[in-house]
Amino acid sequence: MSLRLPALLLLILVVILPDWWLSHRLNNRRPHHWTSHLLLWLPGMLSLIGFILLGTRAHKIAHPVVLQQAAWFFTIFTLIYVPKLVFVAFHMLNTLTHRLTRCRSNIITYIGAASGMTLLIILLTGTIHTRKNVVVKQVEITHPDLPQQFDGLRIAHITDQHLGNWGQDTTFLSKAVHTINQQHPDIICTTGDMVNNFADEIPPFIHIWQRLQAPLGKYAILGNHDYGDYTTWETPQAKTANLNATKQHITNSGFHLLLNQHTHITRGTDTLYIAGVENWGKPPFPQYGNLNETMKNIPQNAFTILLSHDASHWRREVIGRKNIPLTLSGHTHAAQLGIVTNNIKISPAAYIYEEWDGLYQHENQYLYVNHGLGFIGMAIRIGVPPEITIITLRRDKQ
Repeated sequence: MSLRLPALLLLILVVILPDWWLSHRLNNRRPHHWTSHLLLWLPGMLSLIGFILLGTRAHKIAHPVVLQQAAWFFTIFTLIYVPKLVFVAFHMLNTLTHRLTRCRSNIITYIGAASGMTLLIILLTGTIHTRKNVVVKQVEITHPDLPQQFDGLRIAHITDQHLGNWGQDTTFLSKAVHTINQQHPDIICTTGDMVNNFADEIPPFIHIWQRLQAPLGKYAILGNHDYGDYTTWETPQAKTANLNATKQHITNSGFHLLLNQHTHITRGTDTLYIAGVENWGKPPFPQYGNLNETMKNIPQNAFTILLSHDASHWRREVIGRKNIPLTLSGHTHAAQLGIVTNNIKISPAAYIYEEWDGLYQHENQYLYVNHGLGFIGMAIRIGVPPEITIITLRRDKQ
């Protein structure tokens, strides 16, 4: 997690170039008092100091509050410098046009100002509104192998809460839990990344999780962040203790934690299996999952709902296993940026993951990728709000 030299040089350009240009143009118009230039340069200097401290000490971060503060630091930096960089780029183009054509029009600068302001509004909306605006998606899946007694089964699927980013504030999760209960699901599944790194992120929310209501059970798995791999521990025993505490807190929250394990639900003479594999990540993400162990002793003609955090797992190991008609995943967050509608799906996540949002099908096998309740990296979501998915299973009557 160390800040490498190329990244630092790029950061310096992003911060210093806009501030230098604006300071230079300000001085060209008429000399200003040094305090004006100080106010212009101060946010950039503070940002550089902050990034250097984070880059050199990130591996020593050992408290969830530090990660929460880092997320907001990145967010504020983005709110300030991305619109500024856009404006400066247009302003520089306008100046170059003046010199080449001797045309005194400032139309390009005005376009840059409008673009920067528009971008700032979009970013602020993503931080203030979209990040907390939970959307309930209704999905219906019809399958010929669904046991008759489970026709109409309602599954609430949530994922990637990253609780540490909410600190002690339980307001958001309380509303999300209330929304889930209003949907009257039969089962609730959460597919990993309950925390950023630390077990201490969970206790403020345990009593909220315990309010979830599902007559056929609440099931959970671990995601790549839940293992505590993204910090340096004083001893291996400390890391193990953190992981064990995370598992215990999830259990105390009312979830049946599945660790390369499965369980079953019975209605009448029909049985449906819930299987949970530990994180199986596309490199460089860790692979703790063992699908063979998870599915051990499940009949070949069974109907299994598999919980697997990383959607990449579906294409690499799940497709072809006919007794896993449905897999539920998360992990991608849809990059917290995109345009997702019924007809359009655009996101940087598409360049990393083959399956990154919504429902996918291969023959009679389905994958649903939920883009998560929480956030990571920055406290912002643009175009991809937090999601609760309600999946209704139907038996094919034909």
